Amino acid sequence: MISVLKNIPYILVIIIVFYNCSNYNDEENVTEVNEYEIVNYISEEFISTDYTFNQEGLNKPIGIRFNHISNEFVILDGGNICLYFFSKDGKFLRKVGNVGQGPGDFLKPKFFEIDKDGDIYVYDEKNRNISIFTFKGKFINSFRLNNYLEYKFFVTEDKNIVVNIPERGYYFTVLSRDGSVLKEIGIIKNLSKYNYINFDLAKGIPILDEYGNFYIFLNTTLSVIIYNKNGDFINEIKLGKLMNISNFIDYSISPENLKITVYPDGRRSYDILQIHLFYDVLRKDNKIYILSPFFQMPGKRYRNLGLFILDLENELKINNVLNLVDDLDSDFSKYKTLSYNNIFELLLIYNYDIYLPYVNPRNASIIRFYKVVK
Repeated sequence: MISVLKNIPYILVIIIVFYNCSNYNDEENVTEVNEYEIVNYISEEFISTDYTFNQEGLNKPIGIRFNHISNEFVILDGGNICLYFFSKDGKFLRKVGNVGQGPGDFLKPKFFEIDKDGDIYVYDEKNRNISIFTFKGKFINSFRLNNYLEYKFFVTEDKNIVVNIPERGYYFTVLSRDGSVLKEIGIIKNLSKYNYINFDLAKGIPILDEYGNFYIFLNTTLSVIIYNKNGDFINEIKLGKLMNISNFIDYSISPENLKITVYPDGRRSYDILQIHLFYDVLRKDNKIYILSPFFQMPGKRYRNLGLFILDLENELKINNVLNLVDDLDSDFSKYKTLSYNNIFELLLIYNYDIYLPYVNPRNASIIRFYKVVK
């Protein structure tokens, strides 16, 4: 079932990146010179597209997590509209979920997370709800949301659910397991007189660190905004230079550079960057991992798929970058379709190997990336 797709030696390269603030950032947000290591990974299929189970196979895997309570991999499949459970060595165990609008049913599942006790939380876009299951897949309860989630949510240590719904006027909305609003943090910026533009600019991936600080990673402005657990603003950091991806995209949003088009029927549109620069963001061992398809190796001009590691103990400096896929735009790349707007973006870090759902027009699989041990 496992076939090696590429074999790249492990190397360490030190580069220096200067981080500068963008047009509307204050000088206090300029980060000092940062050095980090680049570690090349190799890859293999962990769950192959040819692997059939229960008279079916992976169709459109859009997320993978490891449940430490049951020692199982859990995969959300948006094509087969269900959760699949696999053993640690990739053997199929069971399937959970029915198509429908009843309790625990799915129509278009989009994101999922697992809490410290193994409970599974699934956001369904068409049902517009979050359903909660035990680690075995038994339905517990669900609650409806008044707004859609564009980015994934975060489950805290005390089992609260942190979502990003800028239409409520905040970057973070904290919900209980029954959907009640517990608190809201971070009033969104008013960069435009049009609310719908401000809402779009405030959409991002929410993360909490072990101290309860809130981080929102904003794709549009290539930045992270940080609040403490009491809701006080801490900092905003532009990540383009820090991640060495501004060579591809050097873009900032301000009221002056938003170009509004008004149509005869009154509809309005605006020019804004619509590329997902952050495929996914995860927290593990007090580090934040950012998956981006815009990593550039020193001296190269092509895009790589990189996993940037932000050290929360070291003033949000990047100490390491894991180079997962070389030259995404090459016709010879095995992962060419893992590109600008790929939505199959949720990854897993388990024992410091990287597991990534991968879908192209011909197949669907789970790819494992790992470091060569010499």
